[in-house]
Amino acid sequence: MSALTKFFVVLLVLLSILQTAGMVVFVNKTEALDTNLEAAKQQVLIVQKAAEDAKTESANARQTAIATQSAAAEQLRAKDQSLTAAQRQVADKDTTIAEVQGEKIRSAADLSKTTEALKASIASNDLLQADVKTARTTLNDLNSKNVELNLSLTDYANKLEVTDKALRYAEEQLTQAQSQNTQLNQLLKDNGVSKPEVASLVGTRGGAPAINGVVRDVRDIGGITYATISVGAADDVKKGMEFKVVDRINGNFLGIITIETIEPNEATGKLDGPRVAEIRAGNEVRTQL
Repeated sequence: MSALTKFFVVLLVLLSILQTAGMVVFVNKTEALDTNLEAAKQQVLIVQKAAEDAKTESANARQTAIATQSAAAEQLRAKDQSLTAAQRQVADKDTTIAEVQGEKIRSAADLSKTTEALKASIASNDLLQADVKTARTTLNDLNSKNVELNLSLTDYANKLEVTDKALRYAEEQLTQAQSQNTQLNQLLKDNGVSKPEVASLVGTRGGAPAINGVVRDVRDIGGITYATISVGAADDVKKGMEFKVVDRINGNFLGIITIETIEPNEATGKLDGPRVAEIRAGNEVRTQL
């Protein structure tokens, strides 16, 4: 029970008492009725005023209570909103933490991949270093070979220059030889000598290769002296080739053998010269003295 209600109850009790007392006094003392009644009226006015004041105070208290309740409700709503916001922030933080943890896991995975990639890169770098070393060695070898090739090229260039000079000289010699050949052909024609006859005489006299042998046998056939020598076709002896006969002991020139028949390892020819009668088996024969 509130204080105001108690106040009204007490007031009613007092009023009841006063009313009872007034009734008794009215009965007993009629004369004092007006005075008491006036006093009672005054008391009632006081009580009514007090009741009005109490009512006003109660209304004010109710408004204050309502305002207080509204403020408390507003504060409660604000606190609820703050709590909701805090819960949302906690949820957001939990989400952020989860994202951070996920990012941490991904970062760890990326770090592992990066570490593996770094290891692979280091291994690849080692291989590249080895390749670079091999390439440098190869480059040095190539540079050395290049120097050698340059030297060889210079040598070949010099040889080429010499060859060019020799070729030009040979061309000049060929031109000269062709001119001389033309002159010789004209000379042969002027002397009635055919080319086959000339070909058969080539390399048989002064232009013959150096061939040496000995006389194996000397004989007279039909008044003509013939000699057989120890060299033949195997030694490039040709028909018509001339051999000079020389005495081995004193080196005297005895005569000339002109080859007519040729065997693989011997040849026979007619003897001619200033000392044919002195030619014997064992004398040396030469194409070139």
